[in-house]
Amino acid sequence: MNTYKLPIPEQLNGDQLQAEIGALSVRVNGNDLIIDSDKTEAEVLSLVAAHIPAPFVEPTVADKLAAAGLTLDELKTALGL
Repeated sequence: MNTYKLPIPEQLNGDQLQAEIGALSVRVNGNDLIIDSDKTEAEVLSLVAAHIPAPFVEPTVADKLAAAGLTLDELKTALGL
C-alpha cells in the first residue's frame, strides 16, 4: 500500500474518485489530497487528472424519507394528515 499526497483538484467527489482509483481511502487534510492505494504514482496521477465529478443532484423529499425508511403516506399518517 502506498500513500500519495497531492494537490486538491478544483472539483472533487472523494467517494467517486476513491471508486475510480480503487483506493483504500481518499481524504482531504488541509490543502492536501491524501490517497492510499496499491496503484503506482503514475496511475494515481493519471486517474486524478481524468477525474470528472458527477453532478450533485439534490435528493427529493421521497428520497429523503426512503433513506429514513418512511413513505410519504406513512409520514402523513404519523402527522395526522
